Amino acid sequence: MRLSFFRSHIFLTLLLCSTLTSFIAACSEETSDKDSSATPDVNAGPADFRMTLDPSLSLPAPAEALGKDTVVVHSPEGGPALYGIESARILFEMKGDRTGRIEHVFKDYGRYERKVDSTMPLKDVGSNYPNHTLGLTTPEITGNYDYLTNYGWQMPMRYKFPADSAAEKNVSIGEFEMLKLGGKKIGDTVINGYQTKVYRMENPTIIQTFWIWRGIPIRIHMFLPLDNLEFRFEPVSIELNPTLSDDTFAFEDWMKIEKREHAPLPGPRPIPQTAPEPENSSKGK
Repeated sequence: MRLSFFRSHIFLTLLLCSTLTSFIAACSEETSDKDSSATPDVNAGPADFRMTLDPSLSLPAPAEALGKDTVVVHSPEGGPALYGIESARILFEMKGDRTGRIEHVFKDYGRYERKVDSTMPLKDVGSNYPNHTLGLTTPEITGNYDYLTNYGWQMPMRYKFPADSAAEKNVSIGEFEMLKLGGKKIGDTVINGYQTKVYRMENPTIIQTFWIWRGIPIRIHMFLPLDNLEFRFEPVSIELNPTLSDDTFAFEDWMKIEKREHAPLPGPRPIPQTAPEPENSSKGK
């Protein structure tokens, strides 16, 4: 099943603003009762340059054992594992038609996630908006807060991790969901010593490429052909088992959070409102 024009913008919006689990949860509500078929093979020619890493990256190579890909779908305690690492803090630098940084923090093998997106467009076209957002996911809720508009929302976390189905296919839970949504594995490559699987999701409005290590996207490329926009998330730091404060995965008290039953549909941004300046939009340090 190809992603529709409408869903392509859902994907772009959630991926830039929220966590991977939040995106999967939103999409799973729409596709849980529908069958999907694989998309046709993607023309590899125009995408070859996207496999080349930026030589300015400072991400150090891991130890040989650490860099190997390992499929983990259950934690040692037997619960579901979205990622094959217990906890991590990953810092991305944006390249191409966007600039800025994104911090992705998770624990308990991805059941708790936090993403802070502070990126700006270099081209004022299409849906290439500035972002200063916080995305959170816990076993109870998933949601997003926009520092630019002082608007946030959260909804109950209903997503059920398909750990057993993913294990049958020997893929991570995130890879399994990508395949359900029409993604295709297009290869394997190494990013600064991290052995990754490369997946492609494509429709007429957006082409997305993911480099997955132990279920974790550690490099992402996006191309919007109708707007001629191209940008990528390049990893500059991967910290394993960081020290995380108790409130890392919670919205702060001063944030205005709307409690909803479902994620809001994409559309025009709310009018910016005056909001207190956050003391530190990146917790857990």
